[in-house]
Amino acid sequence: MDSKLFKYVLIPLAVILIGQRFFHLYTFVENPHSWRQLDTLFYAYDFYKNGIDLFAPSVSWMGNYKTVVLEFPILAVILSFTFYLPGDEIVWMRVICFLMFLLSALYFYKLVKLFNTGTLASFSAIVYLLIPLSVYYSRALIIDFAVMLCSIAMIYYYVRAADEDSVKFIIIGSLFAVIGCLMKVPYMFVGYIATGLYCISNKRLKFGIKYLYLFIIPVVVFLVWQVYISNVNNLAPDWFFIPDYFKFTGMSSWYFGNLSDRLDWGNWNNLIMRGGASVITFIGFALFIPGVFVRKAGIDKRIFNYYSIGLLLYLLIFLKLNFIHDYYQIPFIAAVSFYIGVTLEYIYRKLESESVAKAIIVTAVSLVILGINGIWFTERWYYKPDPVRIEASKIIREITSQEDLIITSIVDTDPRDSRLNSPSYRYGWSIRQSDLSAGMLDSLQKNGANYLILISNEAEIDQPLKEYLSKSVKKGEKMLKSDPSRKIYIYKF
Repeated sequence: MDSKLFKYVLIPLAVILIGQRFFHLYTFVENPHSWRQLDTLFYAYDFYKNGIDLFAPSVSWMGNYKTVVLEFPILAVILSFTFYLPGDEIVWMRVICFLMFLLSALYFYKLVKLFNTGTLASFSAIVYLLIPLSVYYSRALIIDFAVMLCSIAMIYYYVRAADEDSVKFIIIGSLFAVIGCLMKVPYMFVGYIATGLYCISNKRLKFGIKYLYLFIIPVVVFLVWQVYISNVNNLAPDWFFIPDYFKFTGMSSWYFGNLSDRLDWGNWNNLIMRGGASVITFIGFALFIPGVFVRKAGIDKRIFNYYSIGLLLYLLIFLKLNFIHDYYQIPFIAAVSFYIGVTLEYIYRKLESESVAKAIIVTAVSLVILGINGIWFTERWYYKPDPVRIEASKIIREITSQEDLIITSIVDTDPRDSRLNSPSYRYGWSIRQSDLSAGMLDSLQKNGANYLILISNEAEIDQPLKEYLSKSVKKGEKMLKSDPSRKIYIYKF
């Protein structure tokens, strides 16, 4: 690698892109997908408050029952120690999640360099840092980049194991695979496809079969964990008097969808437009497409071609998740970054023969444009705070205690919504305002509820509910500065 390219382009860009995240280490959790981040936050809080139990993590919206297993909560265990650190715990959690992202970027660099030049690996790693989904979610409170770390590290060590006949690397790769499969197996599925195809194409199938027991340990652990999750979540109370309540069991339609989802062009159109904007970026298409088709001596694309086959299968199998949630496109970041890196390396080598300065300037300008676009896009469409819930959660913390079980109610919510209870650090329930009734409130009180926190205005509260609440102790009402048309009403049962 040219030292000037490294010193004057790649290092400064990496510092700027890493530094950009530190301007968004908020003390609150923002949208998009604040609900998912807040579940992670509350897992960590519960471990801090009640002790670490990997097999019984607690959410904020299951009342006095508390336990719902959404994923193996190893990241939440790490995050729980932030409550002991000085300053705001959410800031520290963001830093830890960002470190997971940086480690995934490091292993991505190592994987590219395993097959290619340091220049290509560096270009690809810089692109990995600047893709919009990376820019936003790298400091979000989600497990996805921790899983990406596991997936990419697994591929790296399995490939080295196949090339070097190393049992040690199989064991290291399988340790990453176990953790990744427990947290989020769809991402690990892509890695397994990539390494499997690599072993077959390199005629290392006998090696794979010889040590198959080591390769499949993570899969076996995952299957056992799934049985455990199903059994635990099935023990949840039968609170079916709450509209839209369900136990987290029998989730196949949630993950895979059905045929009609796959035949709906609207779903595909949304996915393509979202991927074009936040993964490849429309500007990036000009560099991505050539990278897919470029054939040049010295560029080995095999592992990422196999990874891309895994991505295609992942998309077709876990289609509904990809349709609904943009962060399920995070595994695409690795392939996109590599192929854009291929084009940049090709341009650099082509121009280098004429002028090193010209090669540096052209590739630097390309990366700067991509970086500006990535940051602009996230600033425009991400980092959306919810001022009403942020303000309300502060009021709830002031009025209630940690031992209270609160019912939070607002117009736009459902029984699995963590956006009020979790930032308040309170256990309880989340009920849509239109679903509130005397019978439901009586039932929830029998389950320990002792507060109702209602965010509404006088006109939206129907008469039967007003009459019921008039029998409760009204602890206060307060105009919300963030939305003067609504108040927060606090009732003590």
